[in-house]
Amino acid sequence: MNPATRYLSRGLDRALAVLRRISSAGVWVGGGLLTVLALATGAEVLSRRLLSHSLGGIDELGGYTLAVVGAVAMTEALLNRAHIRIGVLHGRLGRRGQSVLDLVSLGALMAFFGIVLWFGWALLARNYGLGTRSMTPLATPLWIPQALWVLAFAVFWLVAVALLLRSCIGVAEGDWETVNELIGLRETEDEVADGRAIAEHAASVPGTGPDRSR
Repeated sequence: MNPATRYLSRGLDRALAVLRRISSAGVWVGGGLLTVLALATGAEVLSRRLLSHSLGGIDELGGYTLAVVGAVAMTEALLNRAHIRIGVLHGRLGRRGQSVLDLVSLGALMAFFGIVLWFGWALLARNYGLGTRSMTPLATPLWIPQALWVLAFAVFWLVAVALLLRSCIGVAEGDWETVNELIGLRETEDEVADGRAIAEHAASVPGTGPDRSR
């Protein structure tokens, strides 16, 4: 690997590390928002049932929350290779062919969401300029949830670009292992390792492990 390529690889690795931290923070915030939404929905149901009164706006805010959290989760799924892919052709190819196919798939994904991001930004700019509000009792300025949604997709697109560039370097250098770790299909061993890590974490939390008191 020549010095320029090595420098670029290290820069992309650092960028991906930062993006991973941003994605992880977004997932935690999204999880918190979903928890609040679940509690608010429960309170709404009880209020309607027991008091014949609606808190109002829960369904609208819930829709915004799900849209933004879904976009945030896509970045985490991309970084962890958790998107569902059909590997009929993938499994019949050698390591080099698999890496090239992974690059093509990621490039297509990046191109598609580049279009989504473009039109999302145009919609955001239009609604911000017009001061558009939702036609609900809350009259929410639509640019607020749309800005969060576009921001989440922008992070997703940046992650896709960084992964594509880093993987292209890996292909050029014949580093198939790195390419597979970044954008390849998850193997059975990866799934088992993740399951084991989740089980070990659950066992370490008081009250969630096996009951050994008997």
